[in-house]
Amino acid sequence: MKMMVGSAQPNRFDQASLVTVVIPAYNGARWIEDCIRSVFAQTYGTLQIIVVDDGSTDDTLLLLHRLQDARLRFVTQSNRGVAAARNDADISRFRG
Repeated sequence: MKMMVGSAQPNRFDQASLVTVVIPAYNGARWIEDCIRSVFAQTYGTLQIIVVDDGSTDDTLLLLHRLQDARLRFVTQSNRGVAAARNDADISRFRG
């Protein structure tokens, strides 16, 4: 079924489908934990989070290492901007 924005039809998706949430981060230590916990609090539970750290110089990576959840993965790259973090990160090794 093809879904269109604004369609009167309800959203239908396979509950077994894995959803991947990609979060680009640069010096996001202040917000990253709340952001990740917010995603995990969603009612749809079959998901994974990939945080792409774009060369942060604060404690973002330290906080990511502390969060222990099998659904959370992160990759790092040199600072190239949010578009590169979102689009160019090598996320092909992840499922979803």
